Amino acid sequence: MPRCPLRTWYPKAWGGYDFGNQALLELLALTLAMLGALRAITLARRCIEWWPVLIAIALAFLTGVVLTIPPPAFHRFSIAFPFVALLISLPLHAVIHASVASRALRRAGAALLLVGLVLTQHLYFLRAALPETDPVALRLTRFVDAPFPGRRLYVAAYPSYAFGKIYRFAAPSPPRRVTTGYHADLLSRLDPTRKYVYVVTLPDTFDAQFASRDPRGRIIRFAPEYS
Repeated sequence: MPRCPLRTWYPKAWGGYDFGNQALLELLALTLAMLGALRAITLARRCIEWWPVLIAIALAFLTGVVLTIPPPAFHRFSIAFPFVALLISLPLHAVIHASVASRALRRAGAALLLVGLVLTQHLYFLRAALPETDPVALRLTRFVDAPFPGRRLYVAAYPSYAFGKIYRFAAPSPPRRVTTGYHADLLSRLDPTRKYVYVVTLPDTFDAQFASRDPRGRIIRFAPEYS
């Protein structure tokens, strides 16, 4: 459950990440963003360049969060993060250019706000990262490379599945060639006379089919989602 009434939207654990079940914006950042949005609307009456910023944020939230399934995730809204940062900066700009107090005092106030924002966001990040562990895909990369070096690597999943891309960055240099394809396509091309390594997704459904193609092959259940 959210720890604060304002934290009504936080990402579900999709793909293994839940960011500590925290909201997208910490309380100070959320406050500055809301004040910045009001300021942007006011400025947009005189400076139309602020309308594209507001529209971009609204469209990114609508198309990347509201209209998508599975549950909301931070990465879908990330295209609008630079524009959200602009909104957060507007209250600081307003403090610096306010008509009250001295110039030095206004700058000191804006600097304190900025320092407070940096510190709170850093602590917020540490809280989100604390429960995270090595992703299964990284552990699987190390496991595949240790006992099976040099073998052709196949990934039984839909063609754009992420493991093949993660492997290219995580594997020791140089990474071997990775072929990703649907289970049925790879099953029909499996050659038991050649040494191979198959990373099989949905193992509960497909392990038996791969075993039938190569009775001498060995299946290792690495994780609930991989064999």
